[in-house]
Amino acid sequence: MLRPDESYELNGSVAIRTTPKAVLVRLDDLTERWIPRSACVDGDDIEEGTEDISVHAWWAEQEGVL
Repeated sequence: MLRPDESYELNGSVAIRTTPKAVLVRLDDLTERWIPRSACVDGDDIEEGTEDISVHAWWAEQEGVL
């Protein structure tokens, strides 16, 4: 279990679409998931094509992506 202040890297992920508030990410299992920028580490810097996106541990646990 990760501490709430830790981050979790979504290995094999890639941002395929972005909006001002969220990022559509294709995960390594080819599923797609919208992630709020506030749940992403460096969320303001993510653009289409960004790979291996890191999210805050609290979000990863809440959404069951761990």
